[in-house]
Amino acid sequence: MLRRYTVLRTTGPNGVPARYDTTQPPGTVIKHPVNGHPQRFELTDVPLGDFSYVAEPLDHLWKGPPVLRHFHRNRRETSKSTS
Repeated sequence: MLRRYTVLRTTGPNGVPARYDTTQPPGTVIKHPVNGHPQRFELTDVPLGDFSYVAEPLDHLWKGPPVLRHFHRNRRETSKSTS
């Protein structure tokens, strides 16, 4: 299934976050250029309000905490415990 991802901490040519369309499953690590340098992002199954999913930055240029990765992991564990 084709999914659209919003690549966090990026800006496309139109000034909005870059998008990445792929059939790769969540958990896949992709490379996407940021300021001319390839950076790694993990595809997640965390939905955004615009019907895309989060591609979370993994490389050292990302200065913030891995908040979404923590949310994603807790969400997965919660769904397992309620099944």
